[in-house]
Amino acid sequence: MEDGDARPGAIGGARAAHQPATFDPISASIGGFVLAQLALGVLGALAVTSEYSTGMIRTTFTAAPQRGTVIAAKAAVFAAASFVVGAVVSLLTFLVGQAILGDRGVSLAAPGALRAVVGVGVYLGLLGILAVGLGTIIRRSAGAIAVLVGLLFVLPAFAGLLPASIRDAVAKLLPYNAGQAIFKTAHTGLTLSAPLGFAVFALYAAAALAIGIVLVRRRDA
Repeated sequence: MEDGDARPGAIGGARAAHQPATFDPISASIGGFVLAQLALGVLGALAVTSEYSTGMIRTTFTAAPQRGTVIAAKAAVFAAASFVVGAVVSLLTFLVGQAILGDRGVSLAAPGALRAVVGVGVYLGLLGILAVGLGTIIRRSAGAIAVLVGLLFVLPAFAGLLPASIRDAVAKLLPYNAGQAIFKTAHTGLTLSAPLGFAVFALYAAAALAIGIVLVRRRDA
């Protein structure tokens, strides 16, 4: 009976010893960014599409004829607000999460912790620019939101259907995966580095905004 009791104890000890290697207290405490990105993405699109739906965009462009400047200013303001909100909320959730985790938690001085907290704000700021750009391109709230959700959540699912030879290379360049690399604390061969993830996601945001500015200058309000 003593041997039988020892075996479960040994297995339990092995599991306990293995847990710290697989558990990431930083990611566990900032996982709420998923909901935040949806909320801010929708608001970013509505910052433009709501004016088109009410016709107020004509008044805006009459008061400020430089249409490209108007859209760029909207994107800049919304991106700055998203960054601040994202960074502050991320910091608060990190501190609360680590307090809840107790001995398994880490401090803000832990490797990767501060970068993760600030990185969430950077990601949400870039997402705000992407959303404003899509809203300007599509001009319809439902359409812009649908495209944003498709880019973030549907494309990764379709990437799984690609041939194995290119699947991983394509998947890590998709907007959602590239953006997450900005604040992820652990990187593997299936994820980009933080600087490269930032560059790729920023390129998506800049492209959407640039296309939107070109179109808003050519189309009637």
